[in-house]
Amino acid sequence: MEILNKHGILTLIGIAGSGKTTLAKDLMKCIERTKSFTSSTITKPEEWEERMKSDSHEVILIEDIFGKINLDQQKLEMWSSHLDSMISKTASEKKIILTCRKNVKKETDKECIGIAYDKLFKADLTVNLSDKDYCMSHDEMKSLLTIHSQHNPSRKLSEQDCDKIIHTHYHEIGFPQLATLFFSSTKFKEEGVTFFQKGDITLNKEIRKFDSHENLEFSILSFMSINEDKRRSDSSDGCVSLDIENDMTEFSTFHDRMYTYDVNFVEIQQCLIEMKNTFVRESKPNTFCFQHETVYGTVLKAFGERHPKLFLEMMNGRDVWKYGRPRTLGPGSFSDLEVRFERKFYEQFASKLISFTKGDYGRLVQHRALEDKEFVPFLLDAIEHDVSKITNETMSKRSYDFILSLYNGECDGLMNSCILRLIQGKLFYSVGLNRCLSKILKGENTFNLSISTILANYIPHLGGKSMLHELIMNCSVEFIMECVVSHTDLFTGPRSSMNVEKGILFLCVDRAMKTQEWKPKRLLQHLLNIESSTLLTETDPDGCSPTAYALKTSCFSLLDIFLDHKPDIADDKNFTFSLQRCVKAKNIGLVKKIISGRPKAVDERDNNFRHPLLVAAEENEKEVFGIIWKACHSFVILDELVLDMMESIIKNGWDDNLAEIIEKNKDFKNCRSRREETPLILSAKYKQLTCITVLLEREADIYLTDKNQRSFLHFVDAPDAELLEKVFIFVEKHSGIVFVKDKNGISPLLQAVFSKRRNIAKRLFEIAKSDKERLIQDIRRKDKYDRTMLRETISNGWIDITEDIVDIDPEVVTFENIDMIRYITENAFGQKRKDLIQIFGKCI
Repeated sequence: MEILNKHGILTLIGIAGSGKTTLAKDLMKCIERTKSFTSSTITKPEEWEERMKSDSHEVILIEDIFGKINLDQQKLEMWSSHLDSMISKTASEKKIILTCRKNVKKETDKECIGIAYDKLFKADLTVNLSDKDYCMSHDEMKSLLTIHSQHNPSRKLSEQDCDKIIHTHYHEIGFPQLATLFFSSTKFKEEGVTFFQKGDITLNKEIRKFDSHENLEFSILSFMSINEDKRRSDSSDGCVSLDIENDMTEFSTFHDRMYTYDVNFVEIQQCLIEMKNTFVRESKPNTFCFQHETVYGTVLKAFGERHPKLFLEMMNGRDVWKYGRPRTLGPGSFSDLEVRFERKFYEQFASKLISFTKGDYGRLVQHRALEDKEFVPFLLDAIEHDVSKITNETMSKRSYDFILSLYNGECDGLMNSCILRLIQGKLFYSVGLNRCLSKILKGENTFNLSISTILANYIPHLGGKSMLHELIMNCSVEFIMECVVSHTDLFTGPRSSMNVEKGILFLCVDRAMKTQEWKPKRLLQHLLNIESSTLLTETDPDGCSPTAYALKTSCFSLLDIFLDHKPDIADDKNFTFSLQRCVKAKNIGLVKKIISGRPKAVDERDNNFRHPLLVAAEENEKEVFGIIWKACHSFVILDELVLDMMESIIKNGWDDNLAEIIEKNKDFKNCRSRREETPLILSAKYKQLTCITVLLEREADIYLTDKNQRSFLHFVDAPDAELLEKVFIFVEKHSGIVFVKDKNGISPLLQAVFSKRRNIAKRLFEIAKSDKERLIQDIRRKDKYDRTMLRETISNGWIDITEDIVDIDPEVVTFENIDMIRYITENAFGQKRKDLIQIFGKCI
């Protein structure tokens, strides 16, 4: 109601039986009560035109505007011209409610009707009753089932059944209609909860079962479906499907043709009473119509499929395909007579369709009949026989396009006529034509046109996704090469003369990116050897040359070829920070070519201010790093670049590059990264002892700490004993570093013990013995977890270090203030336990 009041128009979308009409009529009544509006329901555009002439305030309902069951092309054409007026009128005195089935809306969207349709059916004016915000809640479903149960005590549902039903997934029929059908029939009730899972299938099955036994019910329902469709087309009275008194004679004839046995008035009346409230309802005495659209659609389709000959005759040329194909043939499924009739049906229907178009075959685009692939050859035959229309000068491009779009390897004469007609008329933007020519280029040539004719007459004139596009994107390199050799001028001319959006080199890049195994090297070298100056200097709409386009799309294989023919890219703005891309691609050859063609590339930083050297370091590309390093013209050591590079260089273990940088600027050895880490600390963190050695040999300050006051010695660890010994030689010269505390008061020695690095702890302990007093302080220090050096060495089973601790500080047991024998018993086992007890026996 909020949408209707605000915008004046509302479209209700949903599956069959979801309550669109009921909701629409409730809204109309509500508006009538609260505003000075009258209400009316219309079905035809003429009625809308009448309403437009009136200035009265009205709320108007247009049900199933574009088709009751499927998209009705005739209705679509009729209403399309009135959509603009609906928008203008709703701004003033009219309010409009439209209903549309979900599948019909989906089909209509594909038709591209225009701006008015888009405005009228935009999201904020549409309510989809299948969406979670608008579909029936579980409580509403339960209430509906309860109401039905109260009116049908014999079919009352248990609480458990109700819960199962409301949690069931529904398919083709909405819940309100499913519930009505369920309670209206004993047979449906017998299905139980399963009916709500496949109600559409059960309904279809029940209706077809009537025909299997030649029951009067199926004859009556089929006659009603034909009458319903006829009355909807011919009059405004769409609520009368069968008037027993007035339609008796016509029905008797119909029934006799279907089942060949006589019926009387009483039998018909009795049969209708039995179907009442299940399949039909009584609109007035002795006058019946379908209970719901769902039943009508199901009956009409079943009638068409089971009695196609009678169905076709009764429809009398109406568009039967909007109800689905009357029959699906399978091998050996039908008798010869039925197969012959099927062919006759197709021929008659194809002939009627062609007559309906009046020479404009394009009107059949998107027609439902085209979904039946067996029907298409009959349609093509009908068009081919209509020779006068084919040769008519007034025939539209849309018609030719439509015919060519149907091509399936048959009717070659017709196709050749269409192609030649389009060539003569220079109608070069035909989708159907491009499709056929594409088949020719791929070798599927059943036409009387040679490749030479196509290349000479078409490629110079086509634009957008042209035949040049089709050729490059779909054909083999060998075939393209053959075309290029025979018609070189068509491929090497400037893009402007060919009226195409992209030249051949751009298309080759696109194809190479789309199909990685496509290798056009020989083709490109042939083209570039002939006319590289023209081909490599043309640009696309974004101003990119083919070389820059290859870089932009990361097509490095073709970029390599282009750079061989046009190495000078110094002034090409599209090659800014190109080195970074090639480094990431790990392509050393391209890196060298770009540095050669654009020397300043080595100093260009990308959008994230990253230098090529930094990218090479991050990608661990040592050789590339060396090439760029040597080519760099100028950069200041210790600027932001070097600080950013430092961690990657050390992490990669590039000690020679590290040494080279320090040689250029000795201050680098003590610089700090963004996280306040020195090169020494970083080298220790990444276990790069060679880098530590390089730094120590160049007198890096070993006392510098990070933001947590940790020195490099807090992190040192490596399995290589020889390199480790070199590091400790430097440490011995500065033994004080062993006692440098971090912000938690933990020294490197304690850190090594707590992190179970035995070799490091043993070596540091030996160095720390030179300052016994400070060593004892470390021995007696506890961390925040109440750990001490002694307790950790016992837990780790380090007998030798434990013995050293006791030798250095015999009073440590008293300091620990614990039952040492018990602690050893709980934390050591076997021989280690005996050894430890023996050690502590001396001082206990």
